[in-house]
Amino acid sequence: MKQKKRGRFPGDIWFQRNVENLMRKTLREQQAQGKMRGTTVEDLRGTAWYKEEFQKHAKLFREIQKTQAEERAAHARSASLKEQAETAAMTERDKLWAAEHEGDSDEELLAYLRRCAAELGHTPMRRREVVGSTYISERFGNWAVALTMAGLRLPKKKQPKNTAINAYLKRRQNAESET
Repeated sequence: MKQKKRGRFPGDIWFQRNVENLMRKTLREQQAQGKMRGTTVEDLRGTAWYKEEFQKHAKLFREIQKTQAEERAAHARSASLKEQAETAAMTERDKLWAAEHEGDSDEELLAYLRRCAAELGHTPMRRREVVGSTYISERFGNWAVALTMAGLRLPKKKQPKNTAINAYLKRRQNAESET
């Protein structure tokens, strides 16, 4: 049975390595000024200089990490706000499209879907790719049913259930019998 190596936590080693990298910059600057020639950070471990510099650079490293974390969080927030704005614009665009096309027949909507797929060069799996997708998916029950009724190929895992297709066909049949 192998003995587990005892030592420091890997995070401690990572932290020390990063702090020592900052210390190396300081040491190089001092060596450029003619001080501490021919020494390395490794040679200085355990000395008063090392301990003092390690504390200073550890504080600096933590501040850098905190600043970077804040920048990542700000970027994530701005990306989220941008996505929210895009979603709101898409919703508004879909509402306008729906108002313009609510009198279209199902066949006209399916022909529109086929045109969109031809323009894209693939089946529009994401509703975001087609203007009016919200209205079309509501009209057909869901997006997968609309794509299937348009004769567009879907991956097996995206195929609509037969119950959804049957529900659409039943609604369509009821609507035709009422007119």
